[in-house]
Amino acid sequence: MIHADVSVVIPCFNSASTLERALKSVVDQTLPPHEVIVVDDASTDDVRSVVDRVRATKPLFDLRLVRRESNHGPSAARNHGWSLATSTYVAFLDADDEWFPSKLEMQFNVMQSRPTLAMSGHRYSETLTPSVSSRPAPTREIPLGRLLFRNYFSTPSVMIRRDVATRFRQEWSHAEDYLLWLETVAAYGSALLIDAPLVRLHKAAYGASGLSSAMRPMQSGELRAFRQLRRSGAIGRTRLVVALCWSSLKYVRRIFILRLRGI
Repeated sequence: MIHADVSVVIPCFNSASTLERALKSVVDQTLPPHEVIVVDDASTDDVRSVVDRVRATKPLFDLRLVRRESNHGPSAARNHGWSLATSTYVAFLDADDEWFPSKLEMQFNVMQSRPTLAMSGHRYSETLTPSVSSRPAPTREIPLGRLLFRNYFSTPSVMIRRDVATRFRQEWSHAEDYLLWLETVAAYGSALLIDAPLVRLHKAAYGASGLSSAMRPMQSGELRAFRQLRRSGAIGRTRLVVALCWSSLKYVRRIFILRLRGI
């Protein structure tokens, strides 16, 4: 059986009600991964029974459950799974989201065709059945300058080389994923955006429950990410000021839109 040289990392915390759906979306991939690592971040629900139930279907990949004794958040859980990965690439999936069947095959082929590429991502959908062509999707380079003005990558869309040195900031609770993408692109060159929706998010990008509703902390996290890039020398003072101003304008626009919608 041919596998994608990919380790899938799924952090979960009290996500037994949605984890099976996420795992099934990996089982249904047209090109299965080498392994799936579910990191249970000290859940109090029965995550193990969900993993055992999926394992009983004999998926075409190694399925592991790793339990952490204390809860440290999704970034720590992702980093822990990343440290255990054995494949060339690592792909992230949240326990409440699901991939569409061609996701791994399409993205892995793109990564393999560009061996110097450190990271890629794709668009997302909030509907059940997006229109995805069977032909290769168009791609475009996302250099650091463009990424500073817009975060193109939701975490469940990202595939990254396992040997990338940067990791999620475990002490951050907002924009830690965005900072990782920025640091990766700054260190390794442009990321690649696959212009196709290959993951279904079961939460809206803005104004929904959970972290996506915390607009002010998210904005603060984004600004902090830019300042961290400046401290590390990845960007200069002028680029920092432009990024901060643009981010603030976007924030005002988002708040205005949400208020118009009555959210």
